[in-house]
Amino acid sequence: TAGDWDGDGDPDLLLGSRSGALYAYINQGGTEDPDWSRLEVPALAPNGRSFSAPSLADLDGDGDLDILVGRKDGTLDLLRNEGNQESPDWQMAEVRFAKIDIGSRSTPLIHDLDGDSDLDLLVGNSQGFLIYFENQGSPEKTNFVLESARFANAQSSSGNAIPAIFQWDDDENADLLIGESSGTLQLLNHQPQPNYPVSLGWQQQAQIWQNLETVGSSAPFLVDLNGDQQQDLLVGDEDGHLLSWLFIGKQQPTDIAPPEPVMTANTLERLRVSEGQTFTDQPPGPIIQAVPSAPPIVPREPSYELVSQRFAEQNFGNRAVPALLDLDGDGDLDLIVGNRRGELRSFQNDPENGLDRWNLMDENFLEYSGGANAAPVFADVDGDGDKDLLIGNESGSVLFWENRGTPEFPEFFRDPRPMNGVTSGRNSIPAIYDVNQDGRADLLLGNFGGNVRLYLQEANGKGFRFQLYHRRFLDLDVGLGAVPVFADFNNDQQNELVVGSDGGRLIEFRPADATQDTPWGWKLNDGPLTKLNMPVGSVPVFVDYDSDGDLDLIVGTEAGDLQFYRNKAIE
Repeated sequence: TAGDWDGDGDPDLLLGSRSGALYAYINQGGTEDPDWSRLEVPALAPNGRSFSAPSLADLDGDGDLDILVGRKDGTLDLLRNEGNQESPDWQMAEVRFAKIDIGSRSTPLIHDLDGDSDLDLLVGNSQGFLIYFENQGSPEKTNFVLESARFANAQSSSGNAIPAIFQWDDDENADLLIGESSGTLQLLNHQPQPNYPVSLGWQQQAQIWQNLETVGSSAPFLVDLNGDQQQDLLVGDEDGHLLSWLFIGKQQPTDIAPPEPVMTANTLERLRVSEGQTFTDQPPGPIIQAVPSAPPIVPREPSYELVSQRFAEQNFGNRAVPALLDLDGDGDLDLIVGNRRGELRSFQNDPENGLDRWNLMDENFLEYSGGANAAPVFADVDGDGDKDLLIGNESGSVLFWENRGTPEFPEFFRDPRPMNGVTSGRNSIPAIYDVNQDGRADLLLGNFGGNVRLYLQEANGKGFRFQLYHRRFLDLDVGLGAVPVFADFNNDQQNELVVGSDGGRLIEFRPADATQDTPWGWKLNDGPLTKLNMPVGSVPVFVDYDSDGDLDLIVGTEAGDLQFYRNKAIE
């Protein structure tokens, strides 16, 4: 990192190291001809850290530069400048700054990312993710609040993400450079959308930017090294070298013909007739073709065919409970699986040659530590149009993560408040559905005893909560291990209710008018699902996996495998 800490108008350097020590170099030359000399500062000693990663910024609004240091253990140290703008005096002020811990190999970047005139915090980690903390305090008194655990939906494929912000293209938005273990740099530019958080709207422009590559662990920083008012590039590497590239201008394409104008649906040029020309001389106008309306949705009873008894070609641990959602915005479904050990494994779908390829990303998605028999479910709990995450567990409680991102790019944040007092008894498995049709999503919880409890959602100040309404919904008893699921598996535009069980039997209910025989508005149905021979400990999940317009079936099992049934109703 670099900054003018002695007030003479030229950049000074501060370097991290594997040993944890920080190395300060003061520029005794000038802006056009720098000459750096080592500055000995006792406070820059390792102080028990390793793999130090410094960032310079004025974190207390007093006009001088403080130091925030990343560490191998994932925490941050704050060295406050007790001197002034011309003569720094850094002193250790806070270990585990703001109680931030991002796992391992924290690499902080301090920058006003959201344009509100105070400094925010972006931290890379060993998994290759960028974690964003918004400053909800002030320039004088920072208050960093976690806003995104996957900023820009970016990840360095080789791990150890090291971010740098600079202005690369000609728009007014800052761009993002990310170093990583492989030694390459990837470039993302920002095209923000109105009312979207700053963590969204980033697009990768280059996986290996400018074909630059170091021996490994590239650590970029942009600074004007020669006084030409342009940002030059410094990159540290794993061998302790500091490499530099001077900015000499942007390459301008000269051999590319200008694009032909294209008429769009919102563009219509008025025809002009020159002297001596008739209308018949004009080129023909655009042909407007009517787009046929989509075919009507026709209800079809499902027809399930067992395709694989070992979906994704792996075992996920005993009592596997799957949930699928596009987690990375690439248009295909990703997978998380809970199991008896209390793991919450996440897998990214990275298709290759037309075949799905599942890469293990994390054995504890969102740092889950909620206990054994983890049972994840994606559902829109708060009615904002995107899917949140609920996780049941052996103790019978339910953990809730709100999606504060978008349907395309989910960003999950833990919120315990809505689930206070919610319990099912042993082994809770949640499902979400507006049972009483009041516009709020209600909560059903299956349990080890084979029953389903109903909690109704109600307002609670600016938020919501769940209140127990019935301990034995539909007077249901499936034996052991009730697993409620709502899904429109017959395309009739109404959700059906399916309840699985440890014994492998599926029970199916269809919507019905509330009568004396069906007071809850659900009627037991001897449909196609009841004919399926499910494995022991079956946990059914309905999802249109093959994108053909009907819901397929993926089933978790006690043995830890997932079974895949394709719905052949729509060929």
